[in-house]
Amino acid sequence: MGFRTDLPVRADATVIFLDTEVRDGIDQLTSRATAPEVAEAMIRETAWYDAQLERGRVDLDRSDPFRPQLTR
Repeated sequence: MGFRTDLPVRADATVIFLDTEVRDGIDQLTSRATAPEVAEAMIRETAWYDAQLERGRVDLDRSDPFRPQLTR
């Protein structure tokens, strides 16, 4: 996220993020949105995703085997 993805996107590339990258980097993503409506949609979708995780009682810290390594 950030500069490492800005360059390919400027060259018309498509960048795909993992769900945890989106949740953890929503501030960076929304600040780079092409329009306020895009940022609002991203926030809305992230809130929906978080609600689904809560509804299913999913703890991402415990369900993603790579997550503990990323937060060290």
